Order: sequence, then structure tokens, then C-alpha cells
Amino acid sequence: MTLSCLVFYFLILKKPNVNTNPVVQKKVSPTPSSLEQPQPTLNWVTYDSTISGFSIKYPKDLKHDTTVEGERFYRLGPTQSEGAELFDGISLIIRSGKLNGRTFKNWVDAKYKETVNDPVEQRVGGKIPITIAGMQGIAFTVESLGERIVIYLPKGDKEYLEIINGTVEPQKREQTFQKIVDSMLSTIAYNN
Repeated sequence: MTLSCLVFYFLILKKPNVNTNPVVQKKVSPTPSSLEQPQPTLNWVTYDSTISGFSIKYPKDLKHDTTVEGERFYRLGPTQSEGAELFDGISLIIRSGKLNGRTFKNWVDAKYKETVNDPVEQRVGGKIPITIAGMQGIAFTVESLGERIVIYLPKGDKEYLEIINGTVEPQKREQTFQKIVDSMLSTIAYNN
């Protein structure tokens, strides 16, 4: 299952009902998803993060910034206004961090529980296994001001990579932005 199918599944088909209780409904899908590297990325720019220890390819028309949130890749869609909440565009943030002595699974479990208990987050989907560019990790959806997919990939036994995909595209248009993000993520690799 590609990441775009995962997005469609969670955001359209499995969108949970609004729950007035403070406890968040958790939905789990046992189906792993996989992203394979397609050929359209051959002429893309390669970003190599020596600080976070990863590389990724992205289209030349995407913008890239290094921010306090991490490495941000974005492009506004044709109906998006600068400075407004994102409703049409690509938004991908990638950052790394330390597991601080925990196993990857224990760290993700704690981060997931923290997200579920955060009063700002309105809905949190269940954790599902995901494979991106041959790396196995965990993903879940989060809805607050917008919807996003949060992905964690282990980076050795002491670090992790966090990917926050907040890409949004109006439903009346062909869904090309998520395909671009899928292709980008298929190129992600760890630096030695």
C-alpha cells in the first residue's frame, strides 16, 4: 500500500466519528505499506543533511528550509494563500532525535501516548507498520488544525527519524501532491 493509499484510507475511508469524550478512539490497521523508488526522481535535487544524517531527493520547484522544526519541504498549491492555514499544498517536515536509552518501540509507544493525551489533538489514528525505502517504521494520523501523518523510522539503535506529512490537496483535483511526497520518501536514505 503506498503512502497515498494510507492517506486516503485514514483520512477518507476510516475517518472516525467526532467523539465528545476526551478519550481518543484508536483504529489499527494490520496492513503494512511500502514505498518503492520510482524513476521520476532522477532529475530531482538531492538534499543531504549532515546534522540529521539523511538524504532525500525533491523536485526543483519545491522549497526547502532548515527550521527549528526540522528540514521543511513545501510548495503552495494554486488555490493556497501565503500565510493562511494549509489547505492546498505540500508540507513535509523531517527531523531526527535521540531515543535516550529506550528501544525504538518503547519510544514510539510513549510518543504515541503523549500525542493521544494532548488536548490540542482532536483525533489520533491507530499505529500501523510502514516500510519506506526499505526501512520499517510506525505511522499514525493526527488531526488538530489540519490532518497529518506522523511517521517514525529507527536510525540505528540510538536515534530515530520523524517525518510529518501535512500535504493537502482539494478533492476535486487530481491528487498529484501525495504522489510527489510518496516519490520523495522513496528516496530517503541514511548517511553513514
